[in-house]
Amino acid sequence: MKKEDILEKSRQENRGGDERERKVRLDAYGLAHLFGILICFVTTVFEGIRYDVSFFKTPGMMILFGTNTVLHLFCAVKVGKKYEWFVGIASLLLFVGAVFLYFRHHLVG
Repeated sequence: MKKEDILEKSRQENRGGDERERKVRLDAYGLAHLFGILICFVTTVFEGIRYDVSFFKTPGMMILFGTNTVLHLFCAVKVGKKYEWFVGIASLLLFVGAVFLYFRHHLVG
């Protein structure tokens, strides 16, 4: 390979930052994901306790399970680990159930 080809290949590989930057960014996304889940969970529980026993007046559970579904199924496709598939499919089922209950509550009353 020519020197220019090697340099161009290196530039393309490091376009998204070096390995350390990518790791820090992934860790930050993971932390943000957990924080989002915590916010959704706390607000959903608070509304359920304060206003009604029904937890599905707020879309918090849909957001929680939907985000978790996308995260784990994406990792499952890219990495192929059984754990990611299991959690992704379980989250998908819970997401579909939350959507059903949310719309049932709002459409049927």
